[in-house]
Amino acid sequence: MDVFVINMIPKSLSGETNQDSEPNLAVNLNNPKQIAATAFTPDPLQGPSAPIYTSNDGGKSWALNLIVPGAGFAVGFYLPTADITLRFGGKSNVLYAGILRADDLHLNVLRTDNYAGSAQMTVLEDRSNEDQPWVQAITAEKVGGAPDRVYIGNNNFGANPTATVDLSLDAATAPPPAGFSPNALTARIPAGGQNGPSIRTAAHEDGTVYAVFFNWQTPAAIPLTADVVICRDDNWAQGVTPFSALIDPGDNLAGLRFAPNVQIPWANFSYLGQERVGSHLSIAVDPHNSSVVYVAWADFPTGVAPYTIHLRRSTDRGVTWSSDLRLIPNGVNPALAISAKGQVGFLYQTLTDSGATWETHVEISANGFAGQWWTAVLAAVPSNAPARTFLPYLGDYVYLQAVGKDFYGIFSANNTPNASNFPNGVVYQRNANFGTHTLLDLDNVTPVPISIDPFFFKVTIKTGEVATAIADSGNFGDACLGSFVDEPLTINNPGDAPLQIFNITSSLADFEVPSVLSYPLKVSAGDSIDLSIRFRPTSVGPKSATLTIFSDDPAGPHTVSLSGACLAPRLSMLIANTGNFGKCCIGYFVDESLVLGNSSKCGLSVTAISSSSADFLVPQVITYPLRIGAGSALSVPIRFEPTSLGSKSATITVTSDDPAGPGVIPVSGDVPSGKLAVTGSTLFGGVKCCRREQRVVSVCNVGECVLHVSSVAFKRKRRHFRLINNPFPAILHPGSCLDVVIQYRAEERVPRACELVIASDDPDHPVMCLDVIAHTIWECCEGCRGEQGKKCCDEHCRECCKGSNRACRDDEDDDDDGEEREDDGES
Repeated sequence: MDVFVINMIPKSLSGETNQDSEPNLAVNLNNPKQIAATAFTPDPLQGPSAPIYTSNDGGKSWALNLIVPGAGFAVGFYLPTADITLRFGGKSNVLYAGILRADDLHLNVLRTDNYAGSAQMTVLEDRSNEDQPWVQAITAEKVGGAPDRVYIGNNNFGANPTATVDLSLDAATAPPPAGFSPNALTARIPAGGQNGPSIRTAAHEDGTVYAVFFNWQTPAAIPLTADVVICRDDNWAQGVTPFSALIDPGDNLAGLRFAPNVQIPWANFSYLGQERVGSHLSIAVDPHNSSVVYVAWADFPTGVAPYTIHLRRSTDRGVTWSSDLRLIPNGVNPALAISAKGQVGFLYQTLTDSGATWETHVEISANGFAGQWWTAVLAAVPSNAPARTFLPYLGDYVYLQAVGKDFYGIFSANNTPNASNFPNGVVYQRNANFGTHTLLDLDNVTPVPISIDPFFFKVTIKTGEVATAIADSGNFGDACLGSFVDEPLTINNPGDAPLQIFNITSSLADFEVPSVLSYPLKVSAGDSIDLSIRFRPTSVGPKSATLTIFSDDPAGPHTVSLSGACLAPRLSMLIANTGNFGKCCIGYFVDESLVLGNSSKCGLSVTAISSSSADFLVPQVITYPLRIGAGSALSVPIRFEPTSLGSKSATITVTSDDPAGPGVIPVSGDVPSGKLAVTGSTLFGGVKCCRREQRVVSVCNVGECVLHVSSVAFKRKRRHFRLINNPFPAILHPGSCLDVVIQYRAEERVPRACELVIASDDPDHPVMCLDVIAHTIWECCEGCRGEQGKKCCDEHCRECCKGSNRACRDDEDDDDDGEEREDDGES
């Protein structure tokens, strides 16, 4: 970091010996080379106007410009003005000032759009009974018309003696005196008391406005008891009850007492060296995050000396607060600013060397003073010289402003031209001899007594910075499981110092950072490095991650948003005729192709194919998985090989890495049977005794599949019936027949029926019974008539069938042994 310090007294005022204390500063954000500043510096000619300091070269040189009204004699001596602060509107180029006029001690709010011109500043507001006006201004760029919004914290000594913020929501254009309205902050003071200075404000571009002040509880006591109170408004303080967003849980009033009951040794006497104490307060809000706010103030930490500066932080919009981040004993004039890089600047003055030296310090931290931070001593000057002319000696405040990543500041100090008093160097405009430590008049010869002068300084932050570039806003597009996509990440250092990268991390394992053998990576100023970031998804679906680059960039870790998508493989299944295999007989099979398609851009892995029924067979796979490329298909055979008759159905399940789950497709088929049909007659009618007749019966299969005829037989044995040609059991193919010959031997006196039973696997007729019917015709002999004749005839036939008659000899081969003889009614 580079530090530049300059004594602001122009060369033309080399002979001046004023106590130029209580300085303030304003840098034009639109053009940081334009800077205005103030101090208790009078017009050298004691005219009616007070001067401001102006610089058009970024603070390298300074001049006086007499444009502030109200100078005059007050409190017994000539003053340019009493308290004065000033601020440029954010982007409007308009300069605003709040003053206590020296001629009447009224509060004036002023403005000019030409800070270096000769025209006096315009008075926007004029009120009495005020103290220590503190101006803050911001251009509300996100509001229509981009108006300037100005907030002036001041201590009201009028009818309502409390901390007050006068504000205008359009100060650049509102005609005077319209546009400003005083808003009293909540007072918790006893009857007859008041609030004391200081009242400080801080505004953020999102409309958040903070105000912090001391709430005096015991103004008559020394030291007095006070609360440090912070108020907040979330909409530019433009509502009916502004600054009421923070409610104190103790009394339910607006304004949080985040540091209650502090002891402040307020008095107009010298307490530290020749300086008074009691009104030292500062606030700053992070330009990137309005929830982050810092406050510094000074008090007696335990009710007794030393007077100590406290620095604290809130990260939740003032609701809760940290413990002390910094404690500066014997310190005054804290000033805070936060840069565009998020660095916190802390300026203060402290009495050291047993009270012999006033030191002015500036500290800059990138981590909220949680670890190490940069620090510099801007001045270390004697505290006992020169003798004070009035109080305050150095002033009740100094100022620090962040512009971009740099810090601009102002302080007042002893002006002895001694290089050892300024450890980081100093430049004098006024004539001075650093060898003899002597100030010189305009002639550069005549010595001039030392006095208090304002000093401007600038801390130029020289650091590496991280800037990144990656294609398509970090979107890697689509990738598949098992594959990857690489994208180059460019890390550029647009800073003015080398950048050291300590680590690069990814919030998701799917996005891989490159392996680095040894950190840090060093990137020279203005240089770049390219790193390859790999998207290797571990699961399907959309992916997002944050890449974090840790470096010595004071803005802190740099993040890059990454995204991509892992496409899922998609299984498609196709089969002909909606999976209907048609008809198939037992002992046969039908094959159909099941097409497995991959309609994704990523490969598909099939890990199993199964069937819910043994009638439908899946192919044997020796080794899984089966790989199906993007847009490809695989045909696998499914076999319908039924083992039983009837309608069949099953589910074929294909398991894969499709995240939708297993693919399921129904299949079906029909198993017809053989169908039994019998032709031919089983009716013999009458057969002459002792004769034999035959009938032929054809057993046929009129079905679509083979018919298994397991048997053809009589249900009961009859010695008069027999099957003389029986090929069964047998298999009948569709359309085929086999004949069965039934023979009847006519010997029965009484006709008898017989049942021929055919058993098969015809599911409709597994057993078919056919009635076989025959009877014997008995032929009577000549001369046998009537009852006697009938008996004679029967005996004749009986004898005939025994072989006595030639006509019956063909029966001699019959063997009825073992057959049950039917009862014919004869003994």
